[in-house]
Amino acid sequence: MPSDWSVRISIFQKVNIMNTKLSLASLNRSGVQLPVMMLGILSIGAVGASATCVTNTPDAGCIHFQYRSPGSQSTIWETAANASLTQQEWVKSHFWEIQGDPPWFNFLLSWMPPAVTYFDLWSIHTGDALATEHPNWIMKDSSGTPLYLDYNCDGTTCSQWAGDFANPAFVQYQISALTTLINEGYMGVWMDNVDMFINTSNGAAVTIPPIDSSTGEVMTATAWKQHIADFCAQIRSALPNIQIIHNVQWYAGTWPAGTDPLVQQEILAADYINLERGVNDPNLVVGTSSYGMDAKLAFVDVVHSLNRKIIMEEWGFDGDLGEAGYFLVSTGMDGFSNTEVTPTDWYAGYDAVLGTPIGARYAWNGVLRRDFTGGIALMNAFGGDTVTLTLPGTYTNTSGTEVSSVTLAGGTGAVLVAPAATKPVSVPLTSAYNVYGINSDYATFPSTGGLDGNGYSYSSTLLGTSDSFGGTTYTFGPANGLSVITNATVTLPEGQYATLNLLGAGVNGPQMNQTFVVTYSDGSTSTFTQNLSDWAVSSSFSGETIASTMAYRDRYNGTENPGSYHVYGYSFALNSAKTVKSVKLPANANVVVLSMALVP
Repeated sequence: MPSDWSVRISIFQKVNIMNTKLSLASLNRSGVQLPVMMLGILSIGAVGASATCVTNTPDAGCIHFQYRSPGSQSTIWETAANASLTQQEWVKSHFWEIQGDPPWFNFLLSWMPPAVTYFDLWSIHTGDALATEHPNWIMKDSSGTPLYLDYNCDGTTCSQWAGDFANPAFVQYQISALTTLINEGYMGVWMDNVDMFINTSNGAAVTIPPIDSSTGEVMTATAWKQHIADFCAQIRSALPNIQIIHNVQWYAGTWPAGTDPLVQQEILAADYINLERGVNDPNLVVGTSSYGMDAKLAFVDVVHSLNRKIIMEEWGFDGDLGEAGYFLVSTGMDGFSNTEVTPTDWYAGYDAVLGTPIGARYAWNGVLRRDFTGGIALMNAFGGDTVTLTLPGTYTNTSGTEVSSVTLAGGTGAVLVAPAATKPVSVPLTSAYNVYGINSDYATFPSTGGLDGNGYSYSSTLLGTSDSFGGTTYTFGPANGLSVITNATVTLPEGQYATLNLLGAGVNGPQMNQTFVVTYSDGSTSTFTQNLSDWAVSSSFSGETIASTMAYRDRYNGTENPGSYHVYGYSFALNSAKTVKSVKLPANANVVVLSMALVP
């Protein structure tokens, strides 16, 4: 871990979880005395993560951090049961959820964040009595020799037998055992070895297809995928209300990755797909390689298209690379974990909040980039040329340093937070007013004038000189003069802001699919399409809020026209990484704007 991190939280002793794989069957049947799980919170010195990021409130601009507990390596922890309320709150303010290993973790369930239990889909540990009691539940080769799950092998044997997931009795045993664990208080399962490719061996690194116990024939690659997909579907059916995470090999199945129908069946049986090594696998190179970065991110897109989410599990610490990869693809409820970052070495960068995504990731000057209302995520995949990038302003990096450029070598990333304005800025509109839309009561004006061109206007008596919307105060133009804007381009105060808010309405009926275009100082634009209700009839369109309602409007002959007349509020998310220049209103005289503000 780097030694110059700006924030370190000493909480847990650092442990290595990657060398521990637990078989559900072993856990459920071992009967051994287990060490007490330990927790030591030594000091707390950082602001907690955004509350949004530790709940199930969607937010693509912050990290939902999943902490993976160290399981049987817990003997070096101080007793977690004695954690103070302050210590417990730190954990709950930084961890969205925890993957815990039963039974060591069970006694922490009462105060820890929501936890999922570890579960190995189809292995049986070689020392487990289950292997002796049910030898027919172990897959075998064509000569009848038992096969291993191809993991943790020494050239002769491996640590786990290959459980026969084509055997209905074994499948039902696993589902029953998992149900027992869920009933201990876990809200879901982190399911390991959801292998959509043949992964059985003789212990000597030789892949050997097993005999398919359902047919008596050598299991084909397609049959293997079908059995795994069906097994996962049975678990989903048996436990419909829990969170299910599949730990998969993203490149399994036919290409492009994720398009194999059986792989998609497996994905649909889960809520989350865990991606080991996240984006920090050196094989994830630039270019069109089938195993490159673009291919893996395209797999993530497939998962999202199936309405499922991913967890980026970074192995080791590579600065902002893993975090940047997460932000490039996050849709709001994706997760992130790092097997090297523990509360002993909590990384302040994981507390970064970037705001709302302005769009999808895109290629930019040799790197991948995604813009948010409050910052930028950049990633240069492995094999990429070192590039120095000039930023569209000054940003704060995860070390707390203000920068206006960054240099990224291949296999590095950057997460940059935009400077925040301190308060909303009113947009001066006096020079842009072009409609007589507000009049004092009893005043007369042309019958072809007013807000709608038909002799009606807002009453200045009811409207007042200002109004509040979204916590910001908006001023209105003068009565009996030019006071409203339509069909115009308005110059904006230069700066970097999160949203453009405006007060306005449609007249002469609802105005559908109206386009507002914000131009930035670099010439780029953001386009927003909005429906606007008629000022006399609210249609409750998406993105529209009634900011003010009046009991009458003024008529050209000095009389009042009773009814309910509204001013509506609208908010458009800007690219806060850029400096605003102007906004072009719809070329439609039936869309009127009374006031605007830029909000940080």
